[in-house]
Amino acid sequence: MFARLGNTIRNIKSTIDLASQLRYARMSAALYNKRVYTDTEEWIHYTNGGEASIGLTKNAVEQLGEVVYIEYQLEAGEKVEKGDDLIIVESVKATETIQAPFDLTLLENNSELEDSLELINENPEETWIVKVEKNESFTL
Repeated sequence: MFARLGNTIRNIKSTIDLASQLRYARMSAALYNKRVYTDTEEWIHYTNGGEASIGLTKNAVEQLGEVVYIEYQLEAGEKVEKGDDLIIVESVKATETIQAPFDLTLLENNSELEDSLELINENPEETWIVKVEKNESFTL
């Protein structure tokens, strides 16, 4: 009888440990694999490992009209501080500057947009413009 009780207690403890691990995994995924929106109509999609993709919201593209040119202000590996110019977006209505939302290092400019701006005009919520890495001083 005591042996069965001991097995039952071990099984319960194992189930609780597994539940804790799953909860931690879900919380980690929710914390690091999420999209946030800025007041200036950009989206930032954070991923595990400290990387993030930045793009324009659908509303931004609707307000700007058709995007006709994107000028990248940085090359891969360059670092900027929060508020520094990151991208210049020209449209049929206006020119807007996207500023760095935090201290970052540029990982990659979306070179597909150089030949195909219809990607951002047709599906801005799924089209990233730059991929960046948060510098150590940034916390989520």
